[in-house]
Amino acid sequence: MTYGNSAMHRHSSRFLMFMHEEAVSRLCLIAILGALILLFLPRIQQAHAESETANVKASLAMLQPGEVTANNRGDILIDNKRYSLLPSAIVTDDEGRPRDLKEFAPGMQVRFRLRSDKIDQLVMMLPR
Repeated sequence: MTYGNSAMHRHSSRFLMFMHEEAVSRLCLIAILGALILLFLPRIQQAHAESETANVKASLAMLQPGEVTANNRGDILIDNKRYSLLPSAIVTDDEGRPRDLKEFAPGMQVRFRLRSDKIDQLVMMLPR
């Protein structure tokens, strides 16, 4: 009986050693994956931000440039020409933040797009 118990003890010890090694291996793998994520996540986020900036710049390049010469109750003068805004017009700054038409003052640089002689997109160019 002693021989049988000793063999069983060796098998259970090997099994526990195997399970311990397996757990340590998994923990190491998880730690390595976590480190890689922490290492590369900022670079991925930076690349995404750069891509977004490039998209905004490309989008702005397709809009007409101009300078606000007056802003009167729903109409805006750009380069001394009066424009109305469509009710669905998108009004933002060049970083994509929504803006109110009241914020557009004479002398500001803008970019805009016309649909049927009315502005459907107006972008305030922030000073840099």
